[in-house]
Amino acid sequence: MVDVRQSSQPAYVDRYHARGTLQQLRTKDSYLYAASGAGGLQVYDIKNPLNPIWAKGLDINGQSQDLWIEDDRAYVAAGDGGVAIFDILDPFYSSRIGGIDTPGEATKVVAGNEYLYIADSKAGLLVMDVRDPQRPVEMVRYDISVRDLWLEEQHLWVITGEGLVGWRVAEDGTLSRNIFVAGQFSDVQTGGGLIALSSATGGVELLRYSNNALQLLGQFDSGDDVVSLRLEGSMLYVLGQNNGLGAVDISQPQSPRLTAVYPATGQHTQVAIARGAAFLAGEPKLASVTLLPSVTVKANAQGEVQIQLPADLPLGEYHLLTVGPEGQRQL
Repeated sequence: MVDVRQSSQPAYVDRYHARGTLQQLRTKDSYLYAASGAGGLQVYDIKNPLNPIWAKGLDINGQSQDLWIEDDRAYVAAGDGGVAIFDILDPFYSSRIGGIDTPGEATKVVAGNEYLYIADSKAGLLVMDVRDPQRPVEMVRYDISVRDLWLEEQHLWVITGEGLVGWRVAEDGTLSRNIFVAGQFSDVQTGGGLIALSSATGGVELLRYSNNALQLLGQFDSGDDVVSLRLEGSMLYVLGQNNGLGAVDISQPQSPRLTAVYPATGQHTQVAIARGAAFLAGEPKLASVTLLPSVTVKANAQGEVQIQLPADLPLGEYHLLTVGPEGQRQL
């Protein structure tokens, strides 16, 4: 965990040693699920987010590198081990109920409406019917190279080497391409009617999909190499390679506003948000930090700035930063 009482210099007060190296995190209810490299699938009880309790570990052939939670199932992409399917109805008694031996290495996975979408190093994008997890059926494959993908309702968003591709999902799980945006992107997330799209160089675009077209609403420059994104309500969390985790208020997506920075305290590559905390992966240890309430900043016509601190801000030492084209500056 990260102690933010001295928010300018956070120090690890405890971190939970995990099996393997944590690659991807997802949450459901009061539990956190981690694709843990050689450690398979790890399950944590996070009712107290600053004291996660290990609940279950499940071995998987291959290197677990991505996972997706859908209803009472967890799908884990495990490289040359294909995809493993787990029943997580009771997290403490999670068990494997199926698997898919993919042609190459399974690197990414999302699921919805009992169909599974797998990024595979040889087959491209695989669509599998997993209504019977013990007997998955291949529906179709698409010859594209996938960097990242995200599924929300009837749309699958895929980042390739050429840009962002939007696919409409049919009732039988098959796809029809209807959107393309050229560019070098690294991560895509959707939520609350918005699409967040990052580039490795630090830029994040906020878009809205409507009438078979994408509308650019706003942009945020993190000033860092972005390694992970999370959209949660009116907040966007941007994890940078060097500067740590930034919390961005996107209640007005035309003008995103950085509200807090949690400095880097490790080589973290993934973030998950749950129960008022951020959980960080990328190392052999699970780290978490309590998220601070937003600070309200207003400026009047005379250029005077008023800063309103929330009543529930924990006692401690904090530093106010200004963020501009030249970077961050402490007030």
